[in-house]
Amino acid sequence: MRWREGGETCERRSTTPFALAREVAERLGGEPPDLEIVRPSLEDVYLDLVGDPAAETTITGTTTAGAEATR
Repeated sequence: MRWREGGETCERRSTTPFALAREVAERLGGEPPDLEIVRPSLEDVYLDLVGDPAAETTITGTTTAGAEATR
């Protein structure tokens, strides 16, 4: 799910996107701006299971992969 909050784009994965959207809407006092709820593609699910080397970034010998929530 993606939305804008405080001028920033927020993104969070959830197995219950409707509940998450309701939680964010209650916190913001209405529908979140630019709200998007997108189901992952089969490829996205596969890459989550096996890992996506292209999504990893090496910084001074340390690898980082996508986090569950970003803001």
